[in-house]
Amino acid sequence: MKEKIILTDVDGVLLDWSQGFDQFLNQHYKIKVKDPTQYTAHLRWESTREQMKTLTWHFNMSAWMRYLNPFRDAVSVVKQLGEEGWRFVAITSMHVDSYAHQLREDNLKELFGDVWSQVICIGTGADKDEALLPWKDSGYVWVEDKFSNAQLGADMGLDAVLMRHEHNAQFEDHRIHKVDNWQQIHYYINKR
Repeated sequence: MKEKIILTDVDGVLLDWSQGFDQFLNQHYKIKVKDPTQYTAHLRWESTREQMKTLTWHFNMSAWMRYLNPFRDAVSVVKQLGEEGWRFVAITSMHVDSYAHQLREDNLKELFGDVWSQVICIGTGADKDEALLPWKDSGYVWVEDKFSNAQLGADMGLDAVLMRHEHNAQFEDHRIHKVDNWQQIHYYINKR
């Protein structure tokens, strides 16, 4: 029998990174959101591409990584899936700093409990193809909010699930199942 593994992104899927980044930008730089429908930072916030790249890099290695709030209904449903025997592998492109990795892992463990097989942190904005490679053609569920990463998972033989946001709702790929919350993921997994 196949192991009960769910591969998942973190920001915009398990944790509300955008809310934390909004607070960080407002508190320290007085930068506001200009278009919440955008995924790309310099289009979403009132700033330049270079400034957003620098601020994202600093935010992702800061103590804020320890205190991000959960996303939508993630806590209750992930815990429920854990009780049903599912284990999670988090694959997050946040930062290469090992202390930031520990803060991220501490945040996830505090919110979701002992459901983690692995927490894999790669560089800010890094591609996830290498990180996903060990699960290529496994058919495991891969939960993402970035459409190109969901497509990457589908290309690699994963069961791609896209957490719907304003920035990704317009994209279509018949291989990708769209959801609005973790309850819908729970339903999808159990009917497979």
